[in-house]
Amino acid sequence: MRNCVINFLVLAAFLTLAAAGCSGERAEAPDTAERSGAAVPNTPLGHTNVVLITVDALRADHLGCYGYKRDTSPSLDALANEGTLFTHAFVPKGSTWPSLATIHTALWPVTHGVRYNGMRLKDESEQLAEVLADNGYTCGAFVTNGGRQNFEGFEVKRTYDQVQRDILAVRDALEWMEGHAQQKMFLWLHLFAPHGPYDPPKPERKFTDPNYTGDLDGSYERTSQVFAEQEELSPEDLGHVIDLYDDEVLQTDRMVDSVRRKLSGLGLAGNTLIVFTADHGEELYDHHKYFHHQASVYEGTLRVPFLVWMPGTVPAGKRIEHPVSVIHTAPTILELVGIAPPASFQGKSLVPAFGDTPADFGPVFGEWGDKMLIVRTDQYKYVWNPANYHPPVKRERENANELVTAADEHSIPMKATELYRITDDPGERRELSSEAPEVIAELQGHLDQFREQYNWILDDALVELQKKEDLDPETRQELENLGYVL
Repeated sequence: MRNCVINFLVLAAFLTLAAAGCSGERAEAPDTAERSGAAVPNTPLGHTNVVLITVDALRADHLGCYGYKRDTSPSLDALANEGTLFTHAFVPKGSTWPSLATIHTALWPVTHGVRYNGMRLKDESEQLAEVLADNGYTCGAFVTNGGRQNFEGFEVKRTYDQVQRDILAVRDALEWMEGHAQQKMFLWLHLFAPHGPYDPPKPERKFTDPNYTGDLDGSYERTSQVFAEQEELSPEDLGHVIDLYDDEVLQTDRMVDSVRRKLSGLGLAGNTLIVFTADHGEELYDHHKYFHHQASVYEGTLRVPFLVWMPGTVPAGKRIEHPVSVIHTAPTILELVGIAPPASFQGKSLVPAFGDTPADFGPVFGEWGDKMLIVRTDQYKYVWNPANYHPPVKRERENANELVTAADEHSIPMKATELYRITDDPGERRELSSEAPEVIAELQGHLDQFREQYNWILDDALVELQKKEDLDPETRQELENLGYVL
């Protein structure tokens, strides 16, 4: 359990320092104009800096710019209003290591080789930071989860697993930015707050009811028990967990605001490209009474925010509805800063979508390792599970009541095929595979083409072997602490 008092004091001191641009001045509450950075003169640099911010376990639909009813994301909403927002962006898997690897390599997991958490990128995979470094960029990474991955090209790469990991990472990132303000910078900042356990600093909570008297806190143990014992939650209990999660999202937004303020204070706001996304979302009890992410293939987990901000280049206030994948992140960044992408990239630049002509990037694909494939189009979501695999949930198994012993009661009960018409059923409540064989046939065709093109093999035993070989003891312990199946 986090030390909330210490958290609050450190956070307050940090945000004061960040908002004052490290000048020692007293910080005032930010308003919209300050968030935009428009009032601060920009220093002519002759180059474009790159800031990539990724967030762990952040659902798109819990941000105001994605229609959420709560004010969880004022800074991100301003970023979206001044830039372009992709309304339906997806990760290839609901796990940190595979998705971050795809973001940095523009490759599908079956190609870059990171199918599960703990697996290592193949040495031959060209990474975004390597390309930028080869073109004169100084690259710094400040990573709060998944940092043991062999990400290459960074002059500085710091990883954090302490209680106050986000505060420390942002503090170091701001110091690094200030020290490299006159150089071509690529900053990658990966934040952790929305990831479980949900326990935002109590003095900073805005949405959580202090008078809640139930026993459903945001701990792994309690939320895991809900799934293990298939508890029917009252609106008050479920609402309390959502409140905690939303307060974590608000903490993340404040961290993003501090980065924007630093850019503004350094006079770099008009010379910087910002891309904001997430490695996955979170189930939050939407399906099978499951709160977390690693065993899920549904929209709450695979759909993530995706914002692009670059004044004068990226359109302000544009919304792009067609589904896209985070595999397009690196080539989009490279085109916007004028660098040709490597031939190895499987993703494509999203820059054509910024024009007046609608851009169609085709179906979006996802996987559950070597067991299931997913395809998402404008209208449909189709999950192909030919082995009738039930994704295991390790932490839930460990926290089950001793009377709950059957293995399947600690796995997600997936069907062999699942089809949802997202346009009518965004919550994926009505499964349609038995009612729409012609739709299944079309979507299966997309999956078959994907399998052939990228040599995707069902239930490849080599993947399990590689997963075990890649795990050093420290990485195994870190992943087990986060509740992942190993």
